[in-house]
Amino acid sequence: MATAAPAKKKTQPKKPYPDFPLFPHARGYWAKKIRGKLYYFDRWENPDAALQQYLDQRDDLYAGRKPRAVGEDGVSLRELCNVFLTAKQSMVDSGELSNRHFQDLHRTCGRLIKAFGKHRLVDDLRVDELAEYRADLAKGWAPTTLGPELARTRSVFNFGYKAGVLDNPVRAISALAAPSKKLLRSHRQSLPKKLFSAEEVRALIASADDLQFAAMLHLAINTGFGNRDCSSITPDAFDLEQGWVTFPRVKTAIERRCPLWPETIEAIKRAADARADIKPTSPELRELAFLTPAGNSWGGDEVGSQVSKKFSKIAKKAGCYRKGVGFYALRHTFATIGGDTGDQVAVRYIMGHVDNSIDAVYREGVMDDRLRRVVGHVRAWLFKECTNRCASLAPNH
Repeated sequence: MATAAPAKKKTQPKKPYPDFPLFPHARGYWAKKIRGKLYYFDRWENPDAALQQYLDQRDDLYAGRKPRAVGEDGVSLRELCNVFLTAKQSMVDSGELSNRHFQDLHRTCGRLIKAFGKHRLVDDLRVDELAEYRADLAKGWAPTTLGPELARTRSVFNFGYKAGVLDNPVRAISALAAPSKKLLRSHRQSLPKKLFSAEEVRALIASADDLQFAAMLHLAINTGFGNRDCSSITPDAFDLEQGWVTFPRVKTAIERRCPLWPETIEAIKRAADARADIKPTSPELRELAFLTPAGNSWGGDEVGSQVSKKFSKIAKKAGCYRKGVGFYALRHTFATIGGDTGDQVAVRYIMGHVDNSIDAVYREGVMDDRLRRVVGHVRAWLFKECTNRCASLAPNH
């Protein structure tokens, strides 16, 4: 009686290429050891499929999490982030959301997916995992940076439930609490004050080697304009004959009107003359009041970045550079000195601050004389003049 021939043992394959991350295990599968444990993927005959399985599960495996199979019931983190970002992009297109904020949200989603894996089901996220995620962020981020990031992260999950993408609210986001007010106060107290002396502001203006930037420095200390305001303002915002600027705050679109000093008016006129010789690098830049010598926006890729870079150079030249104290500190300085007048309502109006008081509901505006008094006080402080010499700015005082 004939006997069956023994089964022929398969020859163990070689790696498709030297850097192939998996190895052929004797059991007939491609495998890899991760965190001390052996994981098997597709069979020897399917190296491409095995590699794809490994890539899909790699983030979860290295993080010590159970991988989720594609198509498993539930909403994955990637699906939630895609729907969230699509909705936010439509708000950017309609002008309701700035592109800068959208980019921040996009990076937040990227961090979530990197930490938990794109196939991780949102419903499976645990409090301890999100608490660990928050702790990892807190290790390298200042409290003032951590707070907004946590708020953006919570907004992703809250959006999912409110928009009907998720059937239930994500209770685990309670682990993503904002930094305490005490911690924020303690952190701010450890930072250098964002305040320039009058001598330093004069040195900054004197050190400006660009007429466009010199005008922006004048605007910052005269009106409390920030980086984005200066890089976005258009010529029609200025009434140089009457000495006023009317330009809603870019960040909040809140109405704002401010008297201009004679020095600021002169600086803007000189900048306008120089601007006429600058060729914009793109059609949309033609409407801007200020451009870099190369014809680019002072905003750059991230609004305000070119202003910040230029300010650092000017501050070093003026001998008043301090890490963490940039162009925006001129806005802080205006608010601090202007507040000495005791007319905080006028200061808020000039700066475009939100006023949530009940008085603001009934207030239809702020009288010009009050606005003149504030900027006149700051001018007197800056140029070391007697208040009486500012009478031209405040004729009724």
